[in-house]
Amino acid sequence: GTQKNHEKDKYLGISGGLFPGIKVYGHLRHAKTRQIFGPFRNRYHIDLLLTLIQRYFRLRICNDVSPLTKCVYHDIGLCTGPCTGRILPFIYTSTVNDVVHFLNGNVNDTVHELKKDLRRCITSLKFENADQIRKMIEFCLEYSRKQFHYNLFKTKTIEIYNKVTGNVRYGFYQGRMNYFADDETTSLTDLKILEKEGQPFFDKRILLDRSDIIYNWLNRHAGEFEYHFR
Repeated sequence: GTQKNHEKDKYLGISGGLFPGIKVYGHLRHAKTRQIFGPFRNRYHIDLLLTLIQRYFRLRICNDVSPLTKCVYHDIGLCTGPCTGRILPFIYTSTVNDVVHFLNGNVNDTVHELKKDLRRCITSLKFENADQIRKMIEFCLEYSRKQFHYNLFKTKTIEIYNKVTGNVRYGFYQGRMNYFADDETTSLTDLKILEKEGQPFFDKRILLDRSDIIYNWLNRHAGEFEYHFR
């Protein structure tokens, strides 16, 4: 069922400490994490994001609570290497902030770097690499669309309406359903979207999951429904 599927979801989170890293968290193991992003059902998407974060931001992905052990990522230029003792916490913090900015859907700078790499690959006839970079660009843009949907979903009102009749079928305000006329054959409420509705406070995971369900549902039913935020 829906709950079982959610339990397989993974999230990316920023760990704590003086030199935070990026980590993969399960469905219920992120309570102490300051920032989480997701959900991701496809491990390939997580791996793509980790690759981008290492390549363009060089944030650490090792599991050390306090990074003291040097590892191969620093040697090959994929980590700034707080373990070396040569990077000041406040400089590293600016890298963390850049990663959070990226994970919030602000992908333009990263896509710009990817396009520069793409041109280099094509010039040197490395077409297999070029194909991989194109996939990364496409992924970044889709990730950004989904993330901006979430950023609006958690703060604004979304109205979902029938394209033909113009009638509003569903309304959400800051993530909570505040209107539905669920007499359609295509029902949003069938997806158990309201199972946490009675809770006085939504934690970030519930909002992320709910936004994800609605975003995917809207894409599947784009022929029948449109929506706007206000």
